[in-house]
Amino acid sequence: MMINVSRMLWAYDIKRGWDIVDGKKVQAHVGRFDFVSGFNSPPLPFKAAFIPRDDKVKDILRREFDQAEKSTEAILERIEKAQQILKEGEPATVMA
Repeated sequence: MMINVSRMLWAYDIKRGWDIVDGKKVQAHVGRFDFVSGFNSPPLPFKAAFIPRDDKVKDILRREFDQAEKSTEAILERIEKAQQILKEGEPATVMA
Protein backbone atom coordinates (compact mmCIF):
# COMPACT_ATOMS: atom_id res chain seq x y z
CA MET A 1 0.00 0.00 0.00
CA MET A 2 2.87 2.40 0.76
CA ILE A 3 4.18 1.96 -2.79
CA ASN A 4 0.77 2.89 -4.22
CA VAL A 5 0.48 5.94 -1.97
CA SER A 6 4.00 7.14 -2.80
CA ARG A 7 3.32 6.73 -6.53
CA MET A 8 0.13 8.77 -6.22
CA LEU A 9 1.98 11.50 -4.32
CA TRP A 10 4.79 11.45 -6.92
CA ALA A 11 2.38 11.77 -9.86
CA TYR A 12 -0.35 14.10 -8.67
CA ASP A 13 -1.01 17.36 -6.90
CA ILE A 14 -4.04 16.48 -4.78
CA LYS A 15 -6.34 19.42 -4.19
CA ARG A 16 -9.90 20.15 -3.23
CA GLY A 17 -12.47 19.17 -5.81
CA TRP A 18 -14.91 21.55 -7.45
CA ASP A 19 -18.65 22.15 -7.37
CA ILE A 20 -20.81 24.21 -9.69
CA VAL A 21 -22.85 26.75 -7.73
CA ASP A 22 -25.14 29.16 -9.59
CA GLY A 23 -23.27 28.33 -12.80
CA LYS A 24 -19.87 29.15 -11.29
CA LYS A 25 -17.01 26.80 -10.45
CA VAL A 26 -16.22 26.93 -6.71
CA GLN A 27 -14.02 24.83 -4.45
CA ALA A 28 -15.92 22.00 -2.79
CA HIS A 29 -16.35 22.08 0.97
CA VAL A 30 -13.98 19.85 2.92
CA GLY A 31 -14.64 20.21 6.62
CA ARG A 32 -11.99 19.62 9.24
CA PHE A 33 -14.44 17.60 11.33
CA ASP A 34 -16.25 15.70 8.56
CA PHE A 35 -15.64 12.22 9.98
CA VAL A 36 -17.77 9.25 10.94
CA SER A 37 -18.00 9.18 14.73
CA GLY A 38 -16.80 6.10 16.56
CA PHE A 39 -13.66 4.15 17.37
CA ASN A 40 -12.53 3.95 13.73
CA SER A 41 -13.31 7.36 12.23
CA PRO A 42 -12.89 7.43 8.44
CA PRO A 43 -13.59 10.69 6.65
CA LEU A 44 -16.97 11.28 5.06
CA PRO A 45 -16.96 11.26 1.25
CA PHE A 46 -15.41 14.39 -0.23
CA LYS A 47 -14.47 15.72 -3.65
CA ALA A 48 -10.81 15.83 -4.63
CA ALA A 49 -8.93 16.78 -7.79
CA PHE A 50 -5.93 14.68 -8.86
CA ILE A 51 -3.87 16.88 -11.16
CA PRO A 52 -0.76 15.47 -12.89
CA ARG A 53 2.27 17.42 -11.69
CA ASP A 54 3.61 18.23 -15.18
CA ASP A 55 3.64 17.13 -18.84
CA LYS A 56 6.42 14.59 -18.26
CA VAL A 57 4.30 12.88 -15.59
CA LYS A 58 1.26 12.96 -17.91
CA ASP A 59 3.29 11.21 -20.61
CA ILE A 60 4.48 8.55 -18.15
CA LEU A 61 0.93 7.98 -16.87
CA ARG A 62 -0.43 7.62 -20.41
CA ARG A 63 2.35 5.21 -21.40
CA GLU A 64 1.87 3.07 -18.29
CA PHE A 65 -1.90 3.00 -18.79
CA ASP A 66 -1.48 1.93 -22.41
CA GLN A 67 0.84 -0.91 -21.34
CA ALA A 68 -1.23 -2.03 -18.35
CA GLU A 69 -3.26 -5.23 -18.40
CA LYS A 70 -6.92 -4.28 -18.71
CA SER A 71 -8.49 -7.74 -18.94
CA THR A 72 -10.16 -8.59 -15.64
CA GLU A 73 -9.89 -12.29 -16.48
CA ALA A 74 -6.13 -12.06 -17.05
CA ILE A 75 -5.63 -10.15 -13.79
CA LEU A 76 -7.71 -12.67 -11.82
CA GLU A 77 -5.78 -15.57 -13.39
CA ARG A 78 -2.49 -14.01 -12.23
CA ILE A 79 -3.89 -13.56 -8.71
CA GLU A 80 -5.12 -17.16 -8.59
CA LYS A 81 -1.74 -18.42 -9.85
CA ALA A 82 0.07 -16.40 -7.17
CA GLN A 83 -2.28 -17.71 -4.46
CA GLN A 84 -1.68 -21.29 -5.61
CA ILE A 85 2.10 -20.77 -5.52
CA LEU A 86 1.84 -19.33 -2.00
CA LYS A 87 -0.25 -22.33 -0.85
CA GLU A 88 2.34 -24.74 -2.22
CA GLY A 89 5.13 -22.81 -0.54
CA GLU A 90 7.26 -22.56 -3.67
CA PRO A 91 9.34 -19.41 -4.07
CA ALA A 92 8.47 -18.04 -7.49
CA THR A 93 7.81 -14.85 -9.40
CA VAL A 94 4.42 -14.41 -11.05
CA MET A 95 4.71 -12.56 -14.33
CA ALA A 96 2.25 -11.87 -17.12
